[in-house]
Amino acid sequence: MNLFRKKRKIVTGLEISNRWIKLIQIDITKGSKEIVCLIRKDIKGLSIEDIAERIKSITEEVKIDPLLLFVSMPRHSVTTRTLELPSMDPEEIRDMVDLQIGKQTPYSSEDVISNHQIISSEGTEGYSRVVLAIVHKDIVQRQLDILGKVGLKTDKVGLSSEGLLRWGELNYKEASRKKPYILIDVDYNDSDFEVILEGKLVFSKSISVGAVNFKNNKEEALDKLKKEINRFVYDYQNAVMNQDIEKAIITGADLVVDILSGEYLPNELGITIKGKKQFENVTIAREKIQDFQRKGDDISFIGCFGLLSGRKELDINFLPREIVLEKEVKKRAKDIYIAGVLLILVPIFISGIFLERVYSKKLYLDEIENRLKRITGKTDKLSEMIEQIKLIKKEAGTSPFSLDLLFEVYKTISPALYLISISYDGADELTLRGTSEVMAEVFQFVKSLEESKYFKNVKTKYANVRKVGKEKEVVDFEIVCEVKNGGKVENKD
Repeated sequence: MNLFRKKRKIVTGLEISNRWIKLIQIDITKGSKEIVCLIRKDIKGLSIEDIAERIKSITEEVKIDPLLLFVSMPRHSVTTRTLELPSMDPEEIRDMVDLQIGKQTPYSSEDVISNHQIISSEGTEGYSRVVLAIVHKDIVQRQLDILGKVGLKTDKVGLSSEGLLRWGELNYKEASRKKPYILIDVDYNDSDFEVILEGKLVFSKSISVGAVNFKNNKEEALDKLKKEINRFVYDYQNAVMNQDIEKAIITGADLVVDILSGEYLPNELGITIKGKKQFENVTIAREKIQDFQRKGDDISFIGCFGLLSGRKELDINFLPREIVLEKEVKKRAKDIYIAGVLLILVPIFISGIFLERVYSKKLYLDEIENRLKRITGKTDKLSEMIEQIKLIKKEAGTSPFSLDLLFEVYKTISPALYLISISYDGADELTLRGTSEVMAEVFQFVKSLEESKYFKNVKTKYANVRKVGKEKEVVDFEIVCEVKNGGKVENKD
């Protein structure tokens, strides 16, 4: 037995959709990547308990390291938006994105998990382009609950579109060039369309055409795919930028790629469309190739596979905030514990050597007692942090009056205004700061607030015109509102 034999390092990608469980494992022990496991299981119509049993049967066949487990959220379950915001400061952009969530989905911010990525900033114009991804919290929690039933946990819940982006970086040599190109991942029921520019995802859309359509009616599916590509290009140029796209790469289900390799897909936009196998440049264990070719040609593993490739950290992670907070508390508690042990042991060791030569036994014990008092202060601080977190969790389940004020502002604000901050003192004053492209919109906003049942004595503290770029102007404003009845609104019904 070789005691110095290096332990195999295997990363796992898992996707649970409404129809399939997909699992892929890659051996990265030697630096190279070899696919050692490809599993798919049909779960159509199954309950959470039945799906958990399917995954349990998988874990009996293969070993999964929770520290190396990536969960992929299917693109069709996630809402993405490309936004243009009038700021280049990451903190301001984060605040603006938080305010946009309620406008982009029919759900409240408490019901969703969101993440964003800044894809470009225009220094001369003062604007930034941001991709916002939003998923309902219940969808993510369902995945985590299923894993919990089989004893699995993960802190990496990524977006399948990011997996497709990383796949493109591995398989397309010109991925970082300044010309945009399209990546299309065809799965069983649907496809993920995305535009890549300079190595970043700038536009994404889920389309309801998949491998099953090609199985049922090849000619009809080809025609629909061609129309969807044209529509997708028009949507991109209208929503993001009017920039020509010359190439589209179609991957995913091998069934579709094989059909397209022998077909010419004409389009009036002059785009070159090519098919590329999802595992074309990857080493796969021989027995896995045969098994996959026999029963896996109508689904795509791109979302799972791509998340395992390249960078370890995800650009977009849908891990619920309460889990992130719990991890941070545990890490801080561990750090404090280690610091406490060191604060005890190091002084004891040093003092022991010193006191052995100079001081009496009593002085030595007094020194230890002083050190223990310092540690007590540290543990008290940890207890205070834990109580604060409990309070946060308690308050997160309530619906305070401040949410009513925020909802009233949302109903009143014009789409032409961008709020940078909302400050409520908890009693009788609400302060709004933001920007507008038109001065009149600011005064209209003030008038609308004055007419609200929540506010009175609405005043514009300032409304200053500021130049952005060479020709454009925006208005920075601050509005102060007095909350009626000290924060207690009467029911007029």
